[in-house]
Amino acid sequence: MGNGQTTTNTPPLNKKHPPRPRGHPQPRGPPPLPPANSILNKKRNERKSTWRNNTTTTGGGGRSSGGEIPIGYVCKLCNVPGHFFQNCPTAPHPPTKQPEACYATFDGGTVVCRSENPTHAWSILSQSSAPCLQSTLVEISSLSSTGTTEWNPKTHVRIVCVSDTHGKHRKMTQAIPNGDVLVHAGDFTNVGHTWQVKDVCDWMSDMPHKHKIIIAGNHDVTLDAEYYDEPRHWQRFHHLKRNDDVEARASIRTAEGVIYLEDESVVIEGYHFYGSPWQPEFCDWAFNLERGHPCQKVWKKIPTNTDVLLTHGPPVGHGDELSSGGNVMNGQRGGCVDLLSEVTERVAPLYHIFGHIHESYGATTNGTTTFVNASTCTHSYRPDNAPVVIDLPRL
Repeated sequence: MGNGQTTTNTPPLNKKHPPRPRGHPQPRGPPPLPPANSILNKKRNERKSTWRNNTTTTGGGGRSSGGEIPIGYVCKLCNVPGHFFQNCPTAPHPPTKQPEACYATFDGGTVVCRSENPTHAWSILSQSSAPCLQSTLVEISSLSSTGTTEWNPKTHVRIVCVSDTHGKHRKMTQAIPNGDVLVHAGDFTNVGHTWQVKDVCDWMSDMPHKHKIIIAGNHDVTLDAEYYDEPRHWQRFHHLKRNDDVEARASIRTAEGVIYLEDESVVIEGYHFYGSPWQPEFCDWAFNLERGHPCQKVWKKIPTNTDVLLTHGPPVGHGDELSSGGNVMNGQRGGCVDLLSEVTERVAPLYHIFGHIHESYGATTNGTTTFVNASTCTHSYRPDNAPVVIDLPRL
């Protein structure tokens, strides 16, 4: 300028949003989405009341109201300061909901225990001398007629079992033997992406087995229509865009040569197979049921003429022992008490095939039913467990 002063093009200082100091990282893009667990914890108590969790009766209780009491506030009901009117001891308090007790019976009704706590229930059941409540380890190789990948198809029906592949079905480290029936006991995806459901269907369709049966698990969220329809659920797993769950369900129902069972039966080579995806509530995933009456209601659908039962979750006492970091969690159990009751007291299938608890891969028996945890993935989600081979006499 004419007075000798110089000017610069420095923009005026924004007092509301001052510039960051030099070297400070600048934010880029939108803020990250909150982790899935934070969404779950925030919304956990906002579930719609459905047949899955409608298991309560009324009992005594009280109300609470948070926040500090303003100075000079006086209860509108008793005219005494020190509490909100919602907490007034003179107010009629509505009953709170208490869980309804549920009992499971065994050995013709001579053994009874509560259903809600599997660890406590098994501590009682395992002390019984009743044959139906025994749990004896079985060598997996003994389930086949030859102990090898070879078998005589004229004398035996071979069932090949996998479960919990979690999207790693094409990366299994153990080869899938040939057989008459290939069964998958659920959790074939990570979080139910439609493309992954389709890929599993294509993979099973290409398998050489004459029959293929598959059920869903808690990770296959798009196959549980009621569950996935709630925004808090699909947003938890598919933050950016809701997957086409209708297409996912249609794909598995129409996959060539693949039989999808959801509380349904099918007869193959003279044997009755029944499949169900449900399991006791586990961190608010798909196909979850509250322990007790909701589980009882579903398991009573299992036909009594079932020869091979497929469920995603195990019964208590068989293939359900939990561990953490490779160490057994002091006898903690994750199986369903009511499922064991239905299996031992009414259905008595030849085989009960499941997964869900990766660390309990293996087989047990009570002398009537052989229980097979066919989880392919280990506790660390490596697809290292070999498929389980079962040979049944040809009818």
